[in-house]
Amino acid sequence: MNIWPLSPRRIARPLFVGDGTFSDNVKYALLFYLRRYGLNSASYMTHDPATHTALSEHGLPSILWDGIENGDAVDAVLAASVIVCDTHLLPHGGYGPEFQKFAQGTPSINLWHGIPIKDIGRRYRVYDRVIESNLLVDSYRPWHFLIPSNRTLSIFSDYYPKSRFHSARYPRNLSWDYPDLKGRQINVDSSMLAHLTDDAEQKIMRVMFCPTFRDRQTNLVVHYGLAELDPLLKKAGIRLYVKFHHYDHASVLPAEKEFTNIRLVGSYTDIYPLLPHSDALVTDISSVLFDYALLRKPVFLVMPKDPVNTTALRITKASLEFAEGLVRVATLSELVEKLSDSRQETMARGLRATVALRQRVYNRQATSSVDRVSPWINGLGAAANRGRA
Repeated sequence: MNIWPLSPRRIARPLFVGDGTFSDNVKYALLFYLRRYGLNSASYMTHDPATHTALSEHGLPSILWDGIENGDAVDAVLAASVIVCDTHLLPHGGYGPEFQKFAQGTPSINLWHGIPIKDIGRRYRVYDRVIESNLLVDSYRPWHFLIPSNRTLSIFSDYYPKSRFHSARYPRNLSWDYPDLKGRQINVDSSMLAHLTDDAEQKIMRVMFCPTFRDRQTNLVVHYGLAELDPLLKKAGIRLYVKFHHYDHASVLPAEKEFTNIRLVGSYTDIYPLLPHSDALVTDISSVLFDYALLRKPVFLVMPKDPVNTTALRITKASLEFAEGLVRVATLSELVEKLSDSRQETMARGLRATVALRQRVYNRQATSSVDRVSPWINGLGAAANRGRA
């Protein structure tokens, strides 16, 4: 339990800790939890003033972490029955050692972003080192993990007992089955949703392009040849919606002229409400391909013959081995050519490969439309409160 005294000004309840923008699993885990247990049942913490303002304007419980001088923020951490975070095992960015000190002893749930689903760590030990440095050293916080697949379980089971794992569908994917979820529209580009709807009405094929992050020094508009690709897309009747990784936001420089069949989605925009409105996904090794597989729509890999990824070449090779069978092209223009010459055949082939990938990756709990995460969070928090009492 938390080793610090509980402030009488705060009621012990779950604290969802976000990384700047309101998106990904923490966002949707919070919204589902509030939907089930009420608006006063949990709090959301952010270090980004704009996100704090947006949530407050929508009537959602938000706390701004701006240092230990903010008594309300410190009290929220001290009173947390359980801390829910994502991807990185310690809340980062605008959070510092003071946050970690106040969170000592509090059970923490890591919803994880999706990398371990590729089973990279088992073969190449890349993520074995990450797990050792991030988890075992920080054992003063009891970690629990959301497990969407057996492959994720195979990585973490070497380090933690099964009692720390919970098998369920990622909240960000579950949100597709709940379009009326309160707060879902926060940090979503409504204009892009309108464009996707208009394109569908005009019978224009809608393809999402979501690559993983690069070296952060390349002009990605030039790197992917978007200016040269645009007229090919127009001729083929395809609209390409491009969402670069938020790590690359500084590398997305404007093109010399306005595109007609390419739309650039904001790097920090929540992409998940947009995905169901597209017809296909193109990516490289981004974990979004596993999310998209749940939509039962084609996924295409754009990867040169000798792939180079700045994260590590061996990670790219491992991902390709795992994603074997997906339709793979060397360039975006090659995919456009395939879709132009034989669209029905290419889409059907892509769909078959994606369905097979889905069957390999996910278990029954991870494809269920039932919210299994909120009761898990509530149960861990209740147990922690009993121990604290």
